[in-house]
Amino acid sequence: MGNKQSHEGYAGGLADSPTKRLEKFTIFELRVLSYPKSNQLPQNVKAVFTEGHVEFWDMQLGKMFNAVSYYAVASWAHGNEAFNINIIGANDADSKGTFSFKTKKGEGKICAETISGYVNMILADKQYKENDAKMVAKEKKWDEVFSTPTKDNKKNKGLTETTSPLRRPMASPATEELDEFFNGIGSQAQVA
Repeated sequence: MGNKQSHEGYAGGLADSPTKRLEKFTIFELRVLSYPKSNQLPQNVKAVFTEGHVEFWDMQLGKMFNAVSYYAVASWAHGNEAFNINIIGANDADSKGTFSFKTKKGEGKICAETISGYVNMILADKQYKENDAKMVAKEKKWDEVFSTPTKDNKKNKGLTETTSPLRRPMASPATEELDEFFNGIGSQAQVA
């Protein structure tokens, strides 16, 4: 299972790992076949896939025509020489749309793998943050359940503490009384 070339170019981990990091951007030259009505594009574009969205630029990368957040992408599909991005619009009038592109032979699959990699990076980061937040909440709960006297004292600042009568120091006998007891002075006086 996984990529046959799992270790190629990935010094920090396997290529099929969901937390792998792709380049900051990946560029493909695409021929536009169709687009959603509110997202006009010229006949040929360069699609620049970034960590958060895909941008559509002119062929010289001088003018950006549109950008689509990965959160607006419902799905994607590919063929040998085709790549589609299905989006969900912000309002009901624009609720759905499809960008359809013709690619160079074999690049449709690479486009799909690229968008999949970026989306999986976002999901892995989101899951990591959620797990981290859950762990912080658990640690807080553990602190409440397993609180130590030191932690209790910090919580009870400003309260008057009363020592239990069982914990109060007992009055000790005077040193002279102890000397008499251990040296037998008091017991000799009673015998005579």
